[in-house]
Amino acid sequence: YDDDIKQLPRIPVERVAKIFDKSLGLLVQNRHAIPMNLLTSKLSHPRELRVLLFLFMERTSAVEPLMMAPYEDNMVELYSEYKPDELLHFLKSKSNYNVEKAIEICSANEGLYNELIYLWGKIGEAKKALSLIIDKLDNPQLAIQFVKDSKDTDLWEFLVSYSMDKSKFIKALLEAHDEFGNTTVEI
Repeated sequence: YDDDIKQLPRIPVERVAKIFDKSLGLLVQNRHAIPMNLLTSKLSHPRELRVLLFLFMERTSAVEPLMMAPYEDNMVELYSEYKPDELLHFLKSKSNYNVEKAIEICSANEGLYNELIYLWGKIGEAKKALSLIIDKLDNPQLAIQFVKDSKDTDLWEFLVSYSMDKSKFIKALLEAHDEFGNTTVEI
Protein backbone atom coordinates (compact mmCIF):
# COMPACT_ATOMS: atom_id res chain seq x y z
CA TYR A 1 0.00 0.00 0.00
CA ASP A 2 1.68 3.16 -1.21
CA ASP A 3 -0.88 5.78 -0.22
CA ASP A 4 -1.36 7.66 3.04
CA ILE A 5 -2.98 5.67 5.88
CA LYS A 6 -5.55 8.46 6.24
CA GLN A 7 -6.96 7.37 2.86
CA LEU A 8 -7.89 3.85 4.07
CA PRO A 9 -11.36 4.79 5.42
CA ARG A 10 -12.25 6.19 1.99
CA ILE A 11 -11.53 2.91 0.23
CA PRO A 12 -14.31 0.28 0.09
CA VAL A 13 -13.71 -2.63 2.49
CA GLU A 14 -13.58 -5.15 -0.35
CA ARG A 15 -10.81 -3.17 -2.02
CA VAL A 16 -8.86 -2.88 1.26
CA ALA A 17 -9.19 -6.65 1.62
CA LYS A 18 -7.65 -7.14 -1.84
CA ILE A 19 -4.85 -4.64 -1.24
CA PHE A 20 -3.86 -6.27 2.06
CA ASP A 21 -4.72 -9.85 1.10
CA LYS A 22 -1.20 -11.25 1.55
CA SER A 23 -0.52 -9.33 4.77
CA LEU A 24 -3.83 -10.39 6.28
CA GLY A 25 -3.22 -13.96 5.17
CA LEU A 26 0.13 -13.98 6.98
CA LEU A 27 -1.44 -12.57 10.14
CA VAL A 28 -4.16 -15.22 10.07
CA GLN A 29 -1.62 -17.99 9.46
CA ASN A 30 0.43 -16.76 12.42
CA ARG A 31 -2.54 -15.98 14.67
CA HIS A 32 -1.09 -18.08 17.51
CA ALA A 33 2.34 -16.44 17.35
CA ILE A 34 1.13 -12.86 17.85
CA PRO A 35 -0.74 -12.03 21.08
CA MET A 36 -4.27 -10.97 20.17
CA ASN A 37 -4.20 -8.05 22.61
CA LEU A 38 -1.09 -6.68 20.91
CA LEU A 39 -2.60 -7.04 17.47
CA THR A 40 -5.86 -5.44 18.60
CA SER A 41 -3.96 -2.53 20.11
CA LYS A 42 -1.73 -1.95 17.07
CA LEU A 43 -4.61 -2.10 14.58
CA SER A 44 -6.91 0.13 16.62
CA HIS A 45 -4.67 3.22 16.66
CA PRO A 46 -4.57 5.17 14.49
CA ARG A 47 -8.28 4.74 13.86
CA GLU A 48 -7.72 4.42 10.11
CA LEU A 49 -6.23 0.96 10.68
CA ARG A 50 -9.39 -0.43 12.26
CA VAL A 51 -10.52 -1.72 8.89
CA LEU A 52 -7.49 -4.03 8.93
CA LEU A 53 -8.41 -5.21 12.44
CA PHE A 54 -11.90 -5.96 11.17
CA LEU A 55 -10.64 -7.89 8.17
CA PHE A 56 -8.20 -9.84 10.33
CA MET A 57 -10.89 -10.71 12.89
CA GLU A 58 -13.37 -11.66 10.17
CA ARG A 59 -10.88 -13.99 8.48
CA THR A 60 -9.66 -15.47 11.75
CA SER A 61 -13.24 -16.09 12.86
CA ALA A 62 -13.87 -18.05 9.66
CA VAL A 63 -10.79 -20.21 10.30
CA GLU A 64 -10.91 -20.52 14.08
CA PRO A 65 -14.17 -19.21 15.59
CA LEU A 66 -13.28 -20.15 19.18
CA MET A 67 -10.21 -17.94 19.08
CA MET A 68 -12.37 -14.94 18.24
CA ALA A 69 -15.16 -15.66 20.75
CA PRO A 70 -13.68 -13.36 23.43
CA TYR A 71 -13.57 -10.53 20.86
CA GLU A 72 -17.16 -10.70 19.65
CA ASP A 73 -18.02 -7.36 21.30
CA ASN A 74 -15.28 -5.76 19.21
CA MET A 75 -16.58 -7.54 16.15
CA VAL A 76 -20.13 -6.24 16.66
CA GLU A 77 -18.77 -2.70 16.62
CA LEU A 78 -16.53 -3.38 13.62
CA TYR A 79 -19.33 -5.07 11.64
CA SER A 80 -21.60 -2.08 12.31
CA GLU A 81 -18.90 0.17 10.92
CA TYR A 82 -17.55 -1.82 7.96
CA LYS A 83 -20.18 -4.39 6.95
CA PRO A 84 -23.50 -3.39 8.51
CA ASP A 85 -25.39 -5.53 6.00
CA GLU A 86 -23.73 -8.65 7.51
CA LEU A 87 -24.20 -7.66 11.16
CA LEU A 88 -27.56 -9.41 11.60
CA HIS A 89 -26.11 -12.71 10.40
CA PHE A 90 -23.19 -12.26 12.79
CA LEU A 91 -25.54 -11.54 15.72
CA LYS A 92 -27.63 -14.61 14.95
CA SER A 93 -24.67 -16.94 14.50
CA LYS A 94 -22.60 -15.86 17.53
CA SER A 95 -23.41 -15.89 21.23
CA ASN A 96 -20.41 -14.52 23.14
CA TYR A 97 -21.16 -10.83 22.68
CA ASN A 98 -22.78 -8.60 25.28
CA VAL A 99 -26.36 -8.06 24.07
CA GLU A 100 -26.77 -4.75 25.92
CA LYS A 101 -23.58 -3.40 24.34
CA ALA A 102 -24.75 -4.62 20.92
CA ILE A 103 -28.06 -2.78 21.46
CA GLU A 104 -26.13 0.41 22.27
CA ILE A 105 -24.05 0.06 19.12
CA CYS A 106 -27.07 -0.65 16.91
CA SER A 107 -29.07 2.19 18.48
CA ALA A 108 -26.24 4.62 17.74
CA ASN A 109 -26.17 3.65 14.05
CA GLU A 110 -29.13 4.73 11.96
CA GLY A 111 -30.64 1.94 9.89
CA LEU A 112 -29.74 -1.09 12.02
CA TYR A 113 -33.42 -1.71 12.80
CA ASN A 114 -33.55 -5.42 11.97
CA GLU A 115 -30.56 -5.95 14.23
CA LEU A 116 -32.27 -4.07 17.08
CA ILE A 117 -35.48 -6.04 16.57
CA TYR A 118 -33.51 -9.27 16.80
CA LEU A 119 -31.57 -8.15 19.90
CA TRP A 120 -34.63 -6.84 21.75
CA GLY A 121 -36.48 -10.04 20.93
CA LYS A 122 -33.52 -12.01 22.26
CA ILE A 123 -33.73 -10.34 25.68
CA GLY A 124 -37.51 -10.46 25.91
CA GLU A 125 -38.21 -6.85 24.99
CA ALA A 126 -40.84 -7.79 22.41
CA LYS A 127 -42.81 -4.55 22.80
CA LYS A 128 -39.73 -2.45 22.01
CA ALA A 129 -39.04 -4.64 18.98
CA LEU A 130 -42.64 -4.38 17.81
CA SER A 131 -42.64 -0.61 18.30
CA LEU A 132 -39.58 -0.38 16.09
CA ILE A 133 -41.25 -2.49 13.39
CA ILE A 134 -44.26 -0.19 13.48
CA ASP A 135 -42.50 3.18 13.81
CA LYS A 136 -39.30 2.78 11.80
CA LEU A 137 -39.95 -0.04 9.34
CA ASP A 138 -43.65 0.77 8.90
CA ASN A 139 -44.25 -2.85 7.94
CA PRO A 140 -47.63 -4.27 9.01
CA GLN A 141 -46.96 -7.75 7.63
CA LEU A 142 -43.70 -8.01 9.55
CA ALA A 143 -45.41 -6.74 12.70
CA ILE A 144 -48.19 -9.31 12.38
CA GLN A 145 -45.71 -12.12 11.68
CA PHE A 146 -43.57 -11.03 14.64
CA VAL A 147 -46.58 -11.18 16.95
CA LYS A 148 -47.78 -14.49 15.52
CA ASP A 149 -44.33 -16.01 16.05
CA SER A 150 -44.28 -14.79 19.66
CA LYS A 151 -47.60 -16.53 20.48
CA ASP A 152 -48.19 -13.82 23.08
CA THR A 153 -51.76 -12.53 23.36
CA ASP A 154 -50.60 -9.42 25.24
CA LEU A 155 -48.42 -8.57 22.26
CA TRP A 156 -51.45 -8.85 19.95
CA GLU A 157 -53.29 -6.36 22.12
CA PHE A 158 -50.23 -4.10 22.16
CA LEU A 159 -50.04 -4.26 18.34
CA VAL A 160 -53.69 -3.32 17.97
CA SER A 161 -53.62 -0.48 20.49
CA TYR A 162 -50.23 0.89 19.37
CA SER A 163 -51.17 0.94 15.69
CA MET A 164 -54.71 2.25 16.15
CA ASP A 165 -53.87 5.58 14.46
CA LYS A 166 -52.09 3.89 11.53
CA SER A 167 -54.60 2.99 8.84
CA LYS A 168 -52.12 0.77 6.99
CA PHE A 169 -51.74 -1.41 10.10
CA ILE A 170 -55.47 -1.50 10.90
CA LYS A 171 -56.20 -2.61 7.33
CA ALA A 172 -53.56 -5.36 7.57
CA LEU A 173 -54.92 -6.49 10.95
CA LEU A 174 -58.46 -6.68 9.59
CA GLU A 175 -57.29 -8.64 6.54
CA ALA A 176 -55.39 -11.03 8.78
CA HIS A 177 -58.21 -11.49 11.31
CA ASP A 178 -58.72 -15.17 10.47
CA GLU A 179 -54.98 -15.80 11.01
CA PHE A 180 -55.33 -14.94 14.69
CA GLY A 181 -56.56 -18.45 15.39
CA ASN A 182 -57.95 -18.77 18.90
CA THR A 183 -56.56 -15.41 19.96
CA THR A 184 -59.24 -12.89 20.79
CA VAL A 185 -58.28 -9.33 20.13
CA GLU A 186 -60.68 -6.49 20.91
CA ILE A 187 -60.57 -3.64 18.43
